Amino acid sequence: MTDQAIGLSPGAVALPRYSECFVCGRNNATGLDVTFYYRHGRIEAGFTPKKEHAGYRDIVHGGVLAALLDEIMGWTAVISRPVMCMAVEIAVRYKTSAKAGERLLAYGELVADKKRLILARGAIEREDGTVLCVGEGKFMPLPGDEQKRVIEYAGWGTRFDEVFQRIQESRRREG
Repeated sequence: MTDQAIGLSPGAVALPRYSECFVCGRNNATGLDVTFYYRHGRIEAGFTPKKEHAGYRDIVHGGVLAALLDEIMGWTAVISRPVMCMAVEIAVRYKTSAKAGERLLAYGELVADKKRLILARGAIEREDGTVLCVGEGKFMPLPGDEQKRVIEYAGWGTRFDEVFQRIQESRRREG
């Protein structure tokens, strides 16, 4: 499924992006330029790695896939509350390799919100459903003052809170 198809799905909510971020930044020439969406109770994204994201014989570097999992699992916190997180621990299991130019789909799911710790899991697949890697992570919510600084630095204004509200509305409709 393309980013456009994910974004146009009923109930899909596009998450804010920071222009210089390695994973989601539009202005980061070496970055992944990924748009994340809340859809059907989880965070989803489509991604096509470039040659620059590969190592040996166009095989995508595992660190690139780990970065994508880190970001998509970290965003799962916004499903339960308006908080941003940083990774404390991530485990990634690689099952098979990805090739540059191959369309990939990623998702992250909230496992538990334990107030001081967010537990999440995620996966990256080919469009045919072949699982390339899976991940589990523990994420620590940012303190309120730090979150305000991040939101200000990213230039989001009220966008983060608006996205959280739209996600909550979508969750109510989903039942």
